[in-house]
Amino acid sequence: ELAARLKLDGREVESLLGLVQSRLDLSLHRLMS
Repeated sequence: ELAARLKLDGREVESLLGLVQSRLDLSLHRLMS
């Protein structure tokens, strides 16, 4: 169960990082344009 929970947390962290990265990319594009 602990391993499954860790895997779930890992996926959540990855998705959160993806959201942050996409927002940063958008901000950079706006700043550069």
